[in-house]
Amino acid sequence: MSFQVTLLALAIVVGTTTSVRYAMRSRELRLVLAILAACVAMTIWAVSGLVMALTSDVQVERLAFIASFPVSGAAAASVLWYGLAVSQRRLFRSRWVWALIAAEPVLAAAALAVPACRAGMAAVVEGPGGPVLVGGPVLNVHAVLAGSLTVIGTLLLIGSRERSATGFRGRLAFAAMLVGLPTVAVVAAVVTRADPLSIQVAAATAFTLVSFFALSRPVEAMEFGAPIGSDDVLSALEDAVLVFDVRGVLVQANAAARELLDAWGVAALDRGSPELLASALPEPLRSTGVVGTPDGRLLDIRIRELRLSDGRAAQVTTGRDVTVVEELRARLAEQAETDGLTGLYNRHHLELVLSSLVARAAVGLVPLTAVMIDVDRFKQVNDTFGHAVGDRVLVAVAKALREGVRAGDVLVRFGGEEFLALLPGAHAADVAARAERWRSTLAELRVASEQGPVGVTVSIGVAEASRGDNPDDLLSRADKAMYEAKVGGRDRVVIANAMLAPQLPFEVLPDIPSLR
Repeated sequence: MSFQVTLLALAIVVGTTTSVRYAMRSRELRLVLAILAACVAMTIWAVSGLVMALTSDVQVERLAFIASFPVSGAAAASVLWYGLAVSQRRLFRSRWVWALIAAEPVLAAAALAVPACRAGMAAVVEGPGGPVLVGGPVLNVHAVLAGSLTVIGTLLLIGSRERSATGFRGRLAFAAMLVGLPTVAVVAAVVTRADPLSIQVAAATAFTLVSFFALSRPVEAMEFGAPIGSDDVLSALEDAVLVFDVRGVLVQANAAARELLDAWGVAALDRGSPELLASALPEPLRSTGVVGTPDGRLLDIRIRELRLSDGRAAQVTTGRDVTVVEELRARLAEQAETDGLTGLYNRHHLELVLSSLVARAAVGLVPLTAVMIDVDRFKQVNDTFGHAVGDRVLVAVAKALREGVRAGDVLVRFGGEEFLALLPGAHAADVAARAERWRSTLAELRVASEQGPVGVTVSIGVAEASRGDNPDDLLSRADKAMYEAKVGGRDRVVIANAMLAPQLPFEVLPDIPSLR
């Protein structure tokens, strides 16, 4: 008996200490309220057990035992409360959940008011050594109800552990052990038809054990909020995630994935909707790569195999919105190959396309003619009118040249005041007329300046790629032809290895500065 008294007294001391510790943090940590309620109830339960152990009056022992019933029901309800709170907070909005939590304590308290029920809970019978207290059939019902509440709460914690992030699992296992062990002890004592005092001692011992564990951990260890599970993580992702089982059937899709499927008018995982197979996805979602969506976005689709523990493979399809990235990539690519002043292609783009164009012409597949264009007396205009006017001249020349190119032609700002046009599919004889039109158009061009309009003339050299040419050969001949046009008086077109085009006299318009 003294051993039982010691265990019950220890349970009261430890339970009171634990209750005070949790009560001090209950305002800031909401879930601690459920643990606090369970600790207070178990401490009171231990007090009733201590009364039973100390009294010699069997009737007092009976009343103390019956009084513990609502308290133990409250402890079980607190366990369910905690399990519900940890697993999914929004369940607290449901009235039936609150009814379930309150049912067992209320039933136990109501039974105390009915004499017949009190007799069914515990009765005094004559034993070999005198009157003894034995549990009745209502005790078994009470044990089943209380045990059910605790088991449900514990299972909710275990279920939360299975679907939660790794960092939560140890804490949830500890919580499940903390709330479930006392009930296991009580149910075991009832099932083995132990006497009422032994039932109280078993519960007190288990409670003392878990209280010591609880005291060894920070109070925050019991405050989870809702565990962070894979569904929570997937819902927070901006990437679309679709998970297919080993049959290829869609079993999970986050909000971004549902939005993506909605763009194609595909219903998935809705009540009443048919199973969606991976093979039935819209065509762009069945392969890896950047694809366009009906709503105008660009998605980077990735398909990965998920190897399961049984060796079979599931599939995870992800889609990341790369619209902004691809647009930026396109702009950067364009900027890398475009002259910032004129908007024409730059030397970098020329290097990318010149070799292939010359190679095809060098083997006789597609003729290629290069036109080198140099603005006459450009240094003079910079020195006379300033670089701002010089820039306007280059922009105006580029605009005029661009209006004379065809699809497939390549117009490049070659450097400084020099421009280069590559004309695939055209022979030099055919290009000469176009070059002459460029020359005459530019000769009529006027660029505004503070000192008055500035006239523009250009010297043009034309060269056609020959068999066996390399890019340097072609550009060198075009450059030499352009140089001959300069030497011949500027404002003219010269065709390499041919008679000069009709020479037009260089004209300085009255009061209109001309360029070199």
